[in-house]
Amino acid sequence: MKVFSKALNQNHQHYFQYDIIDSMDIYLINNPVDFYGMNYGFAAWLLVDNKNGINILVEIGPAAAIDIVQDTIETLGVKKIDFILLTHIHLDHAGGLGHILKYYPEAMVYASEKGRKHIIEPDKLWDSSVKVLGKRLTDAYQKTIGIPEKNVLKDKPSIEGLSIIKTPGHAPHHETFIFEREGVQLIFCGEAAGMIYGRAERKLVLGDGIDNEPDFIYLYPATIYRFEYDVSDNSLKKLISLAHDENCYLFYSHYGAAEDGKKMLEANHAQLVFWKDMIEKEVKKRIENEENPLDMEFLKEIAFQLMKSDLHLKDYVHYREDVKRAQFRYILNSVYGIADWAIRNYHKERA
Repeated sequence: MKVFSKALNQNHQHYFQYDIIDSMDIYLINNPVDFYGMNYGFAAWLLVDNKNGINILVEIGPAAAIDIVQDTIETLGVKKIDFILLTHIHLDHAGGLGHILKYYPEAMVYASEKGRKHIIEPDKLWDSSVKVLGKRLTDAYQKTIGIPEKNVLKDKPSIEGLSIIKTPGHAPHHETFIFEREGVQLIFCGEAAGMIYGRAERKLVLGDGIDNEPDFIYLYPATIYRFEYDVSDNSLKKLISLAHDENCYLFYSHYGAAEDGKKMLEANHAQLVFWKDMIEKEVKKRIENEENPLDMEFLKEIAFQLMKSDLHLKDYVHYREDVKRAQFRYILNSVYGIADWAIRNYHKERA
């Protein structure tokens, strides 16, 4: 896989191009969010299907970045968007949907059956997001707006080589998009397989004077609040079973692409088991010692332990300070999600 990158200006307007197959041009369009180290970490994937003459967006990103996304699409010479595919409807993946349709009103949108009503009438989604994420972060994402029902597909779009796989876990309605072209498998996994900074994309967040190559791709589980281990575990196993041993590429919404897709899926599964076992053990101790297992200092200590022991987190030390702060917050959220599950599972096993 050859990767080319270009900064269009100094306002975080950046895209990557991935040279993998002849029939499709693949671009990552950066979605900058002006909030504590989050200028690089949100992707909208643009697929230019040269064979069939259609253009596809996988994810659209938050409302805050839509003008930049549209400007980048225009700069790339793309005049129309035919389909927008959403792995799930969280604000950082779908919040800009109503805004981008102002530019491309003919685009047809695919979301899971559970998510469709919320992209038409997003008020409930917005209110719950404010409650979970907090007003400061949702204000940084900016307000989502609904889309016309006529733009919402009720069935799988007719796109050559596309399969849609249910992969609940990060969200109950999460789905993964797999394209099979020219003997190559392109898997757009949203957050079903965790979060990364790919080998090429990490260069945007490195500290001054750092230009090393990581031994391991930076990776961690996306196990937010109300995480269910068995559900996520089954989804990862499903993706591993479907992934080709060779010519398989993963495209993460956070953030970048990875070769050796099957090995990356296996690495994320092994990591999930490792995190689960460690956190569950520590939570059990806290419960049996009659200590609060969701105490924030306790959860931070677990996060620090994981960052020392998990080889896929080694690259963290090379990032800019603002990015480190943002990444630690994400890691802590994932620790919290598993800890919350471990508490529920502890009591369930003893009921």
